[in-house]
Amino acid sequence: MTAGNGKATSVKFILDGKEVEALDGETIWQVAKRLGTDIPHLCYSPEPGYRADGNCRACMVEIEGERVLAASCIRKPAEGMKVKATSDRAKTARQMVFELLISDQPDRKTAAPDQANGAQGRRQESRRRLGRPLESMDAFP
Repeated sequence: MTAGNGKATSVKFILDGKEVEALDGETIWQVAKRLGTDIPHLCYSPEPGYRADGNCRACMVEIEGERVLAASCIRKPAEGMKVKATSDRAKTARQMVFELLISDQPDRKTAAPDQANGAQGRRQESRRRLGRPLESMDAFP
């Protein structure tokens, strides 16, 4: 995002209905973080030596006009782009990512007896952690 004269430029785009400005080189996630919008993440860290890969899919956002959700940790905004970080579609997809990650964890020795019974216990635990009723996790919209 530099102009032909080598000076840094910025890009204006819409984030959850508000016009925002991305500084040179910023990703959607970085802009959201700077402006106080919380987008969950796992593979991104601002610490030296880390780089975002977008593989965990925990930071997915909806971009108007695109069929698939985008990993905000690696996606750079374009001028006029409309990004929805808090849409139901984005939030549901991120929740499913976390549920799948949690459900694949080994049983804890410290788990309560009713949660130490294998896959069923892990599913119940992941649902509890996500704060969703058990019956709402059985079918996806």
